[in-house]
Amino acid sequence: MSQTDLYNVKAHHHDIPEIYELCQAGVPEDELETLEMQTKVARFWSEARHPTLGLSPDNWLFSKDGKSDVVSKLSAMVDFAFTQVPMYREIYGNAGYEAGSIRSLDDFKKLPILTRADLNCWADDDRLSSGNKVSETYFVGTSGSSGQSLKVFYDQKAAITETYESLVQFSSYVGGRLSPDAWIYNIHMSRGWLSSLKGKYRTFTISEPASIKAMTDHLSKIRPAIMCALPSHLSELAPIGDMSKFGIRAISTNSEQSSRLERKNFESIFGVPVLDEYSSVELGVIAYEGFCGSYHVNEDGLHIEIVDPDEGGFGRVVATDFRSWVMPLIRYDQGDLAAWSNNIDICKCGRPGKRFRDLRGRADDYFLAMDGKKIPSATLLNLVDTLFTSPESPLREFRLQQVAPDRAQLDYVLRDGEIVMPMTMQSSLEQKLVNLMGEGSRVEFMCREALDSTPSYKRKKSCVNSDHKSDPR
Repeated sequence: MSQTDLYNVKAHHHDIPEIYELCQAGVPEDELETLEMQTKVARFWSEARHPTLGLSPDNWLFSKDGKSDVVSKLSAMVDFAFTQVPMYREIYGNAGYEAGSIRSLDDFKKLPILTRADLNCWADDDRLSSGNKVSETYFVGTSGSSGQSLKVFYDQKAAITETYESLVQFSSYVGGRLSPDAWIYNIHMSRGWLSSLKGKYRTFTISEPASIKAMTDHLSKIRPAIMCALPSHLSELAPIGDMSKFGIRAISTNSEQSSRLERKNFESIFGVPVLDEYSSVELGVIAYEGFCGSYHVNEDGLHIEIVDPDEGGFGRVVATDFRSWVMPLIRYDQGDLAAWSNNIDICKCGRPGKRFRDLRGRADDYFLAMDGKKIPSATLLNLVDTLFTSPESPLREFRLQQVAPDRAQLDYVLRDGEIVMPMTMQSSLEQKLVNLMGEGSRVEFMCREALDSTPSYKRKKSCVNSDHKSDPR
């Protein structure tokens, strides 16, 4: 199907030069999109029927009358992977697995947990199910923010499924079914798999924010229902102020870590809810924040476990993907920490199902206190957000690193017109970090013209020098 047969969302630049230039950059998903895919998503959406029930291969998910219990699904998936995927056949065979062995969740939990490093030990074709070859599939690479890249392979059917789930997510943001004529305004280097459903549920994408004037002119003409943007982009858009005047009902953030405090600050600026999305290249949308403050798990697409929780309930996020029949991901360690909500009743926002109380980002992203205890990235993120993200803050960008067992370093860039970082800010950070890291620790402050790039294009406000991740204490 020619790209010219698709509804042209890029034509809605409204003759604003900056917007025209930014929307023409293109996104990786443009190469995959077809009219047939759009038509299939539209059909599933109109029927309110999850696509895995109609698109997944035989024997992938056990289903009776369109429904099945979790154990039956997991059992069918594991047997499919064991018989169809060379990697799982060897890994599970070495673990003593036999087809049909999954009869309970306890049985399922006996299977090995796999990491990105484990998957990278195998040739690409050996990670794919029978009948699929690398040359005949689509792949995306991870951002590399963990230092380890990974190719993740899809087919068009999996992309259709993820598009359907995005519509469910965005509908939850408006408190009901999203209107077919609604626009999603996406500020990112990539977007969802499909730009529209045959001219409905349209997504307009620009690679980065335009000038404030160009943005306000375009938003007033597009009048989107939802905006999707990185937290760092929202900082650039703050001078716009109230977004509700453009018809925006909610803002969704992803890709970069942000704290609830930072999002609350943005809400006070923009006048609409600012809600976080927890997602990854490997697994798509894992969970998304509701108006209640909890993260609702995408249970239609994933089975999530919290493994080895600590005394505070935080453990490793281990996921099994119901949509990954091309490259099955079963008991995959996402590398992040999260805790379940203690309340098992229907959420106060009205939604049932599992939800995370909180997320702590990557399990390997922490500072080490001088007594050897780990300081989670979420604690550090909340600290710097409290000090540096208010509208009055003189800092445009900042990055906090641990550069020695007893020393942290704050690199920062001042906003235009600012001359110096106030000593009160420096003293506050020093005092709070000493409380966390221990007596004798100190902070160095380095004013920069620009911050060096992190392994991905995303900002990263707190990180750890790799020399100290391996500290044996």
